[in-house]
Amino acid sequence: RGSISAETVRVIEVNLAIIDEAIRTSKEALVSDPGNQNLIRTVTAMYQEKVALLQRAADLPSGS
Repeated sequence: RGSISAETVRVIEVNLAIIDEAIRTSKEALVSDPGNQNLIRTVTAMYQEKVALLQRAADLPSGS
């Protein structure tokens, strides 16, 4: 965190919050419909997107 710009950290945090909220609401929907394969795929894809974002953030050069 210390090696990238505050603006970049802010953008990453905003995007993570959006992904986390989407995961949260989808998981809530799964409580009502646990067998819904579309919801399961959606949650899985959102977790994959979160991991990808974190990997891209970790790969940012210093001072980005």
